[in-house]
Amino acid sequence: SVPAFDYAYGQIFTIGGEDLHGFLMSVGQEYVHVANIGIIRQVLETLYGETIATGYYNFVMNNWRWTSTQGVATRAWNFSSSASNFNKSGSYVVLPVYAC
Repeated sequence: SVPAFDYAYGQIFTIGGEDLHGFLMSVGQEYVHVANIGIIRQVLETLYGETIATGYYNFVMNNWRWTSTQGVATRAWNFSSSASNFNKSGSYVVLPVYAC
């Protein structure tokens, strides 16, 4: 059992009658995510307003979250505004994403 993976997988997004299970981005996917955070923020602001856009931006840039990339047996890559390799025993947030 891997709590971060289990939590992400347990988050279900239904679109077009299909249930999608969440997963964790790899450290490489997180690099792309953060590199495009300004554009993502603009899209969210257009769709949902400034409060939602700013909240998401602040969450992404200020919270360490797990990735699916393992460093060594006891360490995994985490991402906030940059990448770092932390002990798996640490407590970080999970940001489930969905393939659609």
